[in-house]
Amino acid sequence: MKKRYYIIIGVIFCFISLASFKISHAYSYKNNLIYVEDKEIMLKELSNYIDSVDNILIPTTSYTYSNILTENYDFLVRYAVNYIIDNKYIYKDNIIKKEDKEYIPKEYIYKVTNKYFNITNFYIEEENILLEKVNKNFKLKIKNIEYVKDDYIKVNVLYENDVEYLYVFTYNQDSYMYLYNVEVQYENNN
Repeated sequence: MKKRYYIIIGVIFCFISLASFKISHAYSYKNNLIYVEDKEIMLKELSNYIDSVDNILIPTTSYTYSNILTENYDFLVRYAVNYIIDNKYIYKDNIIKKEDKEYIPKEYIYKVTNKYFNITNFYIEEENILLEKVNKNFKLKIKNIEYVKDDYIKVNVLYENDVEYLYVFTYNQDSYMYLYNVEVQYENNN
């Protein structure tokens, strides 16, 4: 009799676990940001996602070669380096130490840029990249989300220093979203 109760409780637990896994997986930004139609959920997920990347993103932003951020490969490398430094526990077995400095093989740079920007088609000359951090802390408030046809999502973000940025996201057929560009929209120079 007890065995039957354990089986019933186990089956119920499995159904509840699977249902909650589906819900959390659909809106997870830990691996990829996923487009959803519910605007409140999308606002929360975009806010969480932007908050998780802007401390690296804004200080490393560079428009040296193009006005599209993801076409500036020096930025992509700096972003990936910062990400790896912030997540050293993941990469600890791949970090190379030379003369009191740490390096990471370029293949891990490509993995990060693929994960966050869906970009790997650029050339990195060095085999190992020096791990040097660029970082600041920012507090944000999302002002507006605009859906542009079926191609882009534009998100206006206001920071505590009265600087407004426009984050532009693209998404593919599987609804995975990738950051495409970041632009300064308004800067208070008082």
